[in-house]
Amino acid sequence: MTRIVDKPFDWVAGLAFASGVAVMVPSLAVLAVTLGAVIFALL
Repeated sequence: MTRIVDKPFDWVAGLAFASGVAVMVPSLAVLAVTLGAVIFALL
């Protein structure tokens, strides 16, 4: 793998990682709010 080939791959990997984080963070927030609501309802 030459540096010319590595650069686009790094860009694609970075983009995939960023989109994964963008999907994970809101879903984790929703999960936390849901768990909080369930715990609050049980108390």
